Amino acid sequence: MTVPRDHLDAVYELTGPATLDVDELAAQYEQALGRPVTAARPSDDEWARELGALGLPAHVEQHIATIAKLHRADRYNRSTDDVRDITGHPAQTVQQYVERHRDLFD
Repeated sequence: MTVPRDHLDAVYELTGPATLDVDELAAQYEQALGRPVTAARPSDDEWARELGALGLPAHVEQHIATIAKLHRADRYNRSTDDVRDITGHPAQTVQQYVERHRDLFD
């Protein structure tokens, strides 16, 4: 931000350019990586087991579990133009990000 004071008290929702369900998200990874990617739909109990095995701090584990529950409840089904409004550039898609950072996924 070149003039931060212009943004005082502003609230921005930084999202991608489109809302995606897990199958659409998997499809964008698949396109970017050129290999099959399948969406997983773990239950709350499966999430808890997997997160517990990572040894994360309890508050981080709870935060991630809450995000997963809210996602399943469709609470994140929105996209905004806030990235473009702030930066002057549109938000990149998941596919674009993965293509640009493929080394993170190989």
